[in-house]
Amino acid sequence: MRAPDSDVWVAIKTPVEQPALLRLDVASALRLAMLQAAAQSPYVSQARRGDLVLYGHGAIAYGGPPPIPYAWFTGFVDRTQGSDNAAIVAVVVVEAEDDPGVAAQIAGMLWSLPHRRNCQIGKLFVIT
Repeated sequence: MRAPDSDVWVAIKTPVEQPALLRLDVASALRLAMLQAAAQSPYVSQARRGDLVLYGHGAIAYGGPPPIPYAWFTGFVDRTQGSDNAAIVAVVVVEAEDDPGVAAQIAGMLWSLPHRRNCQIGKLFVIT
């Protein structure tokens, strides 16, 4: 997190893993919507690594004043095996960037990293 008018980034505490908060039917509908978005998004291919099935979407948001672009990408890779449901999720926001492909490429790099918990890589915070 970064306070307004500051260049200092501060890690935030993340809660201990909690059980799913969505009903199964809602989660299934969200999964389908993300898969359909991935099929239509020009940015998902920039995040894809190997043969992983990727569910995701990216776009631009603006904050300000003055208007500052924020490229963002959110997505997940399904790692379900049998009845053991699991996913790897990435949410990336890049301040002062107007190309969502940049956020997607960062998400792809995150999926390529060995599993890390709450660490900083350069100016990038990985929070899992």
